Amino acid sequence: MIRENIQFTPINFTGGLDLENSHTQKTPGTLIDCQNFAPRFGGGYALVKGFERFDGQPAPSGAVDPDTARAAIQTVPGNGDILGVWMFNGNLYAFRNDAGDTAAVMHKATPTGWQVVSTPALLPGGKYEFETYNFFASTASNRMFGVDGVNPAFMFDGTTFTQLVIPGETYKPIHIAAHSNHLFLAYPQGQWVHSGIGDPTKWDTATEGAGAGGSGDDIVAMRPTVGGALAFFMRNKVSVLYGSSQADWQATDMRKQSDQAGAIEGSIQTAGSDLVYLDDNGLTTMQQSQNFGNFQSRALDKLIHTYLVQRKNRVLGSLISHNANQYRLFLRYDSGTEVITLTFGTQGGIEGFGRYLYPVKFTCFFQREDETGQERLFAGAEDGYVYEMDVGGSFDGADIQAWFKTSYANCRNDQLRKRFRKALVTIESSGTLPLKIKPYYDYGQNGIPSGLPAEAETEITGGHWNIDDWNEFYWAGPDANQVTVDITGIGRNLSLFFFYQGKENANLIFRDCVISWAQRGRMKGL
Repeated sequence: MIRENIQFTPINFTGGLDLENSHTQKTPGTLIDCQNFAPRFGGGYALVKGFERFDGQPAPSGAVDPDTARAAIQTVPGNGDILGVWMFNGNLYAFRNDAGDTAAVMHKATPTGWQVVSTPALLPGGKYEFETYNFFASTASNRMFGVDGVNPAFMFDGTTFTQLVIPGETYKPIHIAAHSNHLFLAYPQGQWVHSGIGDPTKWDTATEGAGAGGSGDDIVAMRPTVGGALAFFMRNKVSVLYGSSQADWQATDMRKQSDQAGAIEGSIQTAGSDLVYLDDNGLTTMQQSQNFGNFQSRALDKLIHTYLVQRKNRVLGSLISHNANQYRLFLRYDSGTEVITLTFGTQGGIEGFGRYLYPVKFTCFFQREDETGQERLFAGAEDGYVYEMDVGGSFDGADIQAWFKTSYANCRNDQLRKRFRKALVTIESSGTLPLKIKPYYDYGQNGIPSGLPAEAETEITGGHWNIDDWNEFYWAGPDANQVTVDITGIGRNLSLFFFYQGKENANLIFRDCVISWAQRGRMKGL
């Protein structure tokens, strides 16, 4: 009997989705495809966290009987989409049209559910955008500001809702920013105004230090930068406003500094000292350069560029999760909401892209620290619920179905046939989980001998497959950190497909694996 010469190939699970390179060019450990997994800061692929409905009552994820707690939580009263959601002074607020679609109504989450907040009559509809800023120097003088495109801008102190009077206003503001002790409002057709310094109720340009300007293009967002400037993002360009007041504002067109300019509305987020946004040219970061007062742009999406650009018209909004060190771009999807994640690495690098698929159609998004310093993420939805994200292990009580497929590893030489034997997989979790694995050989070609029946290759847009005949194993939690899985089969290269379905709050992370194999000979014809 000839004893096989067993060899070992380690594969680190890192790099995220690679949808640009061919199978032969992808780096082992990157992903051909995934759903509800994303690269993790520090390496590995992490399972998406859950979400659950919220109205201020006890959270299902912390309840002894989660189903009963979930059933008690109600939609925001009214009809249609959630128009906006925001946290101010530790309280969560949401806007939704009333039952007859005759007015928009502000609600506050309380221990007994949603309660109406007194406001002037508000026209229905609109898309709300908010800002919290302290203009008045006292620790108790924080204010919540908002715009929606159909009503006047407003200021709210937790009790009194005040609409701001802007002289000569012909449209209603659609975007808002607080910068250098001024409140900025943007209008359709590229017009913008700012308040007098230190007072968001002063808007007279002649006597109160207020000002106005035009951008020459539709404004989609305004964001302060680390360097003390204000970036105006437009559909086809980016401009930067330098200075500290009406006396020294200077606008500079970003196109003079970079060919990558413009932004898709809803995609712009502040990530550390950078601004991240999606444009026709892909996902881009705007960074302050070493030349004082200048900025430079850098593309981030080399491995997923085509996929993102093809979906630029589906953008719903975006979030930054500081806990996950992650940018999330929310996209319209037939059966719910698709999320493309970008996990940042160290020293300006990135860990890679992942993909989530939520079975709820979200409409608006919000991230903020609460009064205890804990990061909270919320989303409003078409069904009238407000959901808290990154909590629990289920999708509002439903199972999470998640998987990822690794790029093909040729194990030193793609021209040699190999008998694959075992995969030693390093996993972290805080509970016992049912997991499934399926090996693919020779770039998924048919007719390759395998210990498991052949399956159709899935695409990132989804697919159907029979998981009943896959290798199944149970991960035992924190007492072990590796599991050996049978991947018996013959081929030149190997891809592994991992599958999970459940609602355990287990913080599942796949770190790496070691493949054992033995050489069988060269391909025929070589």
